[in-house]
Amino acid sequence: MSLRLKVLLLVSVSVLGLISSLFHYPRIFLIVGILMVAVVMVSFEYWVLRRIRLMASTMATITDNKDLSLRITAKGTDELSKLNQQFNQMMFALENSQLTIKHQALHDSLTGLPNRVYLYEDLHRAIYLARQPQHTPTQVAVLFIDLDNFKNVNDTLGHNMGDQLLVQFTHRLMKCVSGRGMLSRLGGDEFCLITSFTEGTDHLDQLIRNIEETVSEPFQLEENFASVSTSIGVSLYPQDGHDPQTLLRKADMAMFRIKEAGKNSHQYYTEDMEKSFSRKILLEQYIKKAITRNELYLHYQPKIDIFTHRIVGVEALLRWKNPIHGIVSPAEFIPIAESTGLIAHIGEWVIREVCRQHNAWKLKGFPEIHISVNLSRIQLEQNDLVKNIQAILSDEKVEPRFLELEITENAAMKNVESLIEIFEALKETGVTLSIDNFGTGYSSLSYLKRFPIQSLKIDASFINDIGNQSGDERIVKAIIELGHNLNLKVIASGVETDTQLLFLQQLCCDEVQGYLIGKPLSPVEIEEIWIN
Repeated sequence: MSLRLKVLLLVSVSVLGLISSLFHYPRIFLIVGILMVAVVMVSFEYWVLRRIRLMASTMATITDNKDLSLRITAKGTDELSKLNQQFNQMMFALENSQLTIKHQALHDSLTGLPNRVYLYEDLHRAIYLARQPQHTPTQVAVLFIDLDNFKNVNDTLGHNMGDQLLVQFTHRLMKCVSGRGMLSRLGGDEFCLITSFTEGTDHLDQLIRNIEETVSEPFQLEENFASVSTSIGVSLYPQDGHDPQTLLRKADMAMFRIKEAGKNSHQYYTEDMEKSFSRKILLEQYIKKAITRNELYLHYQPKIDIFTHRIVGVEALLRWKNPIHGIVSPAEFIPIAESTGLIAHIGEWVIREVCRQHNAWKLKGFPEIHISVNLSRIQLEQNDLVKNIQAILSDEKVEPRFLELEITENAAMKNVESLIEIFEALKETGVTLSIDNFGTGYSSLSYLKRFPIQSLKIDASFINDIGNQSGDERIVKAIIELGHNLNLKVIASGVETDTQLLFLQQLCCDEVQGYLIGKPLSPVEIEEIWIN
C-alpha cells in the first residue's frame, strides 16, 4: 500500500473515531467504518493506482529501450481499460510506422527489392558466415547485373514503360534466384545478386545461364514489346576480395569489360582487368550512372557583402561520392564529364537542384539570395541551353533574377561573337550573368563591355599574395576600378586572411567569398548560419 493511502486511511480512522466518541456511537460502527474505508482504499490502490503506475512504467521502458513492441494488458470495459487499449493501439500504429520507415530506407520504392544500403549489410553478413570454419558454403559470389540498351526503351517508349520493364525484369530474376541468394537494385538499370556456394562454380554458371535465357524473352509493355539483354560481371570471395567494397568494385569492373566486348554475356573478374582499367576509364563509366544513383550532391559557399558581412549569395559547388571510390575531387571528374559530353546533362541537373534548394529555403522563411552556377564551355555550345534554362525556371517556379550563371574568362573569350548572342538571350530570360576567374585570360576590353554581364569575379590566384608586397595588389586594384567603371559588381574569391579582407574593403570591392568567410557547406549548415 502506498504512503498516500496509508495517510488517508489513518486520517479516515481518526475522523471516524472522533465522530464515534462525540456522538456516543457503539464501537461496532467505528469498526465497520474502518473496514469500509480500508476496502475502498485497497480497491482504489488495486484498480486505479496500480494500473496507472503500470502504464507509466511501460512508457518509461519504451522511452529508455526504444522498444515499440511493448503492450499493456488491457482487460475490462472501464475507463482505464479503454485508456490502456487506446495506448496499445497507438503503440501498434507507431510500431507499424517505424517498420514502414525502416523498410523504405532499405528497399527500392519501384521494385521492392533491397537497396544499396541493405546490400552492403547482407554482403557483410555473407562474408562473415563464409569465414567461419564450421560453416558451409564457404564461398560468396557477387553478380553485377546491368540491362543492355535500357536507355533505348526510356527514349522511345517513355519512362513509364521503362519502369514497367524494370518491374517485370525483377520478377523474372526473382524466379531464377528462387531463394538461392539476395537480389537488390542498385539504381537505374543495375542490379546485384549475392549468392553463397561450396567448391566449384557449376551451380553458379547454371544460375547465370538461367538469368540470361530468362531475360532473352521479349517483355510486353502494354501494346509494345521490348527485347533487352544483360551484361553480368562476377567476383568471388575469397579469391577476389575480402570486403564488400572490393568485391563490388571488381564485379562492376568485370561487367564493364562485357560492355566493351559487345554486351549480352557474362564475365568473371580476372587480375589483368585491374591493370587494363585505369582510374580515369572507371570513373568515366561510373559518372554515367552518378545521377540515377543519387551520388551527386551540392555544397554552397557563402558570398557576403564586404561591409555589412551579410550573406548576399552562395555559389553552388558540385560534389560526387561514389560508393566504391568514395569522394571524387571535382578537379578529377569535371574534366572527364566534359570530355564525354556528360557535363551538359549534369549541368541541367545542377540548375534544377539549385532551383529546388532555393524554393526549399524560401518555404522555411530564409532570405531569398542569388545562387551562382558555373557553366562549362560544353554547355555554352548547346543549341538548346537557353530553352532548357527557361524550362527549368518555369517548372520550378523560381524568379530568374535569383539564378546567377558564371562563365570563366577563358571560355568567354572563345567564339566571342556567338557567345555574345547567347549572353543576350540569357539576359532576356532575367538571369544574372558573371565572368568568373577574371584576370587569368586575355580579355579584350572592347568585347568585355559588349557582354551583358552584371559582375566580375577576381580569380583567387591574385588574392593569395595580397600583403606579400607582390604586384598582384596592383592587379586587384585595377580590376576593381575597371569593374566599377563598367558599372559591374566586383567579387573577390579565395579570401583566406584578415589582411586580404581589409585590403579589399579599402578598395571598395563589393562582395567576397573564401575560407575566411565560409567553406563550402551543406544546405543544413547554411541554414544554421542564418539561424545563428
